[in-house]
Amino acid sequence: MRMKLTIVSLIALIALVGCATVTAEKEQEILITTTPDKARCTATNGAGRWELSRTPGTVVVDRHFSPLTIECVAPDRTHGTTVLLPKTRGRAYGNILLGGVPAIVDANTGAGYEYEPASATLQLTP
Repeated sequence: MRMKLTIVSLIALIALVGCATVTAEKEQEILITTTPDKARCTATNGAGRWELSRTPGTVVVDRHFSPLTIECVAPDRTHGTTVLLPKTRGRAYGNILLGGVPAIVDANTGAGYEYEPASATLQLTP
């Protein structure tokens, strides 16, 4: 009985370490700066769309496996676009120990991914 309890406890611990959905945030802060500043920006990925009313500033986006496109327009009508690519988070690799089942959950929630770098600097042009 004690051996069975130890095995169940070990499996539960691996599950918590492996599943990014359980152990990590679904959202990520992205710092956006522009030259010139005071630009209005929109960040978009497969999980949604978020607005930043004025740069520099941060926007909190949902993590997702799709790229994050950031588009900014300054008051002088200069504009710019950049794309941040998602990377698999280290915690997601623990899913291998669990037969990959949590990987499906992490992929659907986006928790298994993060945007790196967690910032974007745009040089706006006419």
